[in-house]
Amino acid sequence: MARRDCTIEINYKEKVGEISPLIYGGGFEPLGGALQLGLDAQMLEGESFEEEDVNQDGISDKWLPVSNGNHLARYSRDGYHVFNGFYSQKIDILFYKNGERGIKQKNLSLTRGMKYFASLHLRQKGMDKGSSVTVYLRRGERIYARQTIKEVPSEWKRFVFPLVAGGSDPRAEFWITLKGKGALWIDQVSLIPQKTYRNHGTRKDIMKAIASIQPVFIRWPGGWFAENYRWKMGVGPVYLRSPIKKFCSSVRGKNDPSWESNRFGTDEFIQFCRDIGAIPLLTINIGYEEGRLSEEFLKEAIDWVEYCNGEAETKFGALRAANGHPKPYGVTYWEIGNEPWEMGAENYGHLFIQFSRALKKKDQNIKLIAAGGNGYDRNWNQKVIEIAGKYMDYLDLHYYFGNPDYREAMSEPLKYEIFLNELHTYMTSHKQNVKLAILEWNSNINLKDAGRLKEGLYAASFFNALERQSGFVALSSPWPLLRRVQPLYNYISDHGLIRFDNHRIYLSPTALAFQLYRRHFAPERLNCKLKNCPSFVTEKGSEILSLDVVATRNREEGNLILKVVNKDPRKAIRSKIFIQGRNTLKIGGIASILNGSTVNTRNSINHPDRVKIGSKKIEIKGENISYRFPAHSVTVIQLKTKPRV
Repeated sequence: MARRDCTIEINYKEKVGEISPLIYGGGFEPLGGALQLGLDAQMLEGESFEEEDVNQDGISDKWLPVSNGNHLARYSRDGYHVFNGFYSQKIDILFYKNGERGIKQKNLSLTRGMKYFASLHLRQKGMDKGSSVTVYLRRGERIYARQTIKEVPSEWKRFVFPLVAGGSDPRAEFWITLKGKGALWIDQVSLIPQKTYRNHGTRKDIMKAIASIQPVFIRWPGGWFAENYRWKMGVGPVYLRSPIKKFCSSVRGKNDPSWESNRFGTDEFIQFCRDIGAIPLLTINIGYEEGRLSEEFLKEAIDWVEYCNGEAETKFGALRAANGHPKPYGVTYWEIGNEPWEMGAENYGHLFIQFSRALKKKDQNIKLIAAGGNGYDRNWNQKVIEIAGKYMDYLDLHYYFGNPDYREAMSEPLKYEIFLNELHTYMTSHKQNVKLAILEWNSNINLKDAGRLKEGLYAASFFNALERQSGFVALSSPWPLLRRVQPLYNYISDHGLIRFDNHRIYLSPTALAFQLYRRHFAPERLNCKLKNCPSFVTEKGSEILSLDVVATRNREEGNLILKVVNKDPRKAIRSKIFIQGRNTLKIGGIASILNGSTVNTRNSINHPDRVKIGSKKIEIKGENISYRFPAHSVTVIQLKTKPRV
């Protein structure tokens, strides 16, 4: 007996929910190369020489020694003579006959004819009259550009000059060398291409990739990094900002020898959001190490709200104006802490109330987001809601799924949707008018190999769940938006949506699912029923329908959108799509399909398009549609409609 086709029944006239576009948000923090050697177009690492001298050669860890000729020299990191930060790099030539001695960085991507602006701070002691400093763009003996500085003062001076590349090279080097006897100190070095996105200092290809997936909001500065971020250190002239050590939170006990340059602060973040048309969302450092309110951190949060939203006549509004931004930024969304789980739900709930009262007093128009639990932590969520529910606008949940089994991964979004329903019921029964924000979620199935199609299928199914929970879930962001391609030995996970190296970039399947859904966003969810759908059984014995379906409409544009995830790893599923609603007539359709050869097909820096989005036209015969959903695929069908006459 032949198997009957699966049926999808859509009632175009029956709206069952309003979907918030804010469920398609994003966010990042200065980890995993998201900013340094990433979004920030500045091309050098360790520009203030704070990194440890790991191999004990006297040089900050991000730099390498260079030498040629006959001379005697020594290197040292100097913690006394510094322009900014805690260390500078010292090169001391004790005996000189000929040649050069200096430092370099490797693997810079140069484009022929491109102008690069170098900036560095120098001072000297005992340099001979014939001594000089030279800055190069080169590789080995091949020199693409150079600038020689013949006079270096005994006190710090900033030098800024252009270097025009005489050739293209994806593995070029940046050199700073001393020629002649004497001591040279170097600090705060940068190299920025002339052409950045809208001339705002961000990398053009990464910005275009972000704009292509259209995140509605961006959350920053984290994430973990928010737990030790001090916003006042990140405003004003970039070269005067103090660096911040990463992973320095005493709560988490993390150690990391790398530092954040602090080039990307509040003003740069707001400009970034404006450049891509996104709403800013800021995460506040609540200073929770001791599990009690710190007046210092509360005052800092109040001042941050004033810096962003205060008029130019206020103290910190005036500081913003002095930094070149007289008009208030009008930041609406503020998250109070990131993941303060170590301090306990009760302590956090009372802490949140104090922050809420103070910040709402400063600006009554802001929306406040409380830190929710991790995964399925019902106890944390209920306790924080019980204590502080009336003081918050949103509760932020974080959830990363880590089971490597494919079928379990495909069943997980539906299980999490049940959990969301339970939480909604709890809030309703306790008369709490709090919406959910899920500001960190992802499938961490392969931390070091997370670019597979199955992560894209997981993301699409998760988005379907969020659209079905549209009355309760108001914001969400798969995390993180940006991640530099990591070496295999690096513990930083490789699961970012947009990935890149010095000169290449690609979208992960998760980013492609985001892009596909965002491009076909329609705000009204319709009644949609699935019948006679095949299913599969997971490793743990759960029976899951092979298709995951959501239908939406946009009345103004006359679009009907059908989003379908076929989770079956092997079988295509034939379906008949029935659209009720006699006031409409279908006049054409296009199917956009995200797929690859298998569920384990992956995109990578060398193979960026093995998982991709294709499209085809749909022929409509009569009142209904027959369609075959490919195995392991995400399909979005867009139907144009018009009123019947």
